[in-house]
Amino acid sequence: MRLPTSPPHTPRTIGGAPHYYLEALAVDVGRQRRGTGTALMQPILDRCDATGLPAWLETVNPQNLPLYERLGFLTVEERTLRDAGINCWLMVRQPPSRA
Repeated sequence: MRLPTSPPHTPRTIGGAPHYYLEALAVDVGRQRRGTGTALMQPILDRCDATGLPAWLETVNPQNLPLYERLGFLTVEERTLRDAGINCWLMVRQPPSRA
């Protein structure tokens, strides 16, 4: 099933800064903690690195934070969705510097 979004793996711009936005990722509970999430994310992270663009994502599951941090993401903001009382972490991963 494809979600109605921008074309897959197309850079977006927010506030004038181009980046890749990683919109949705889910791994079946029976396949978690086996590297599946990393394997699913690695191709787009490789593309981010090759193009020199950062990657942004949001998560509402605190159990996801260690995975994203291992992949180089840093939390830039934590929000509480007021009406729902749900925490949301906004995370960014910068590409390696090009020397």
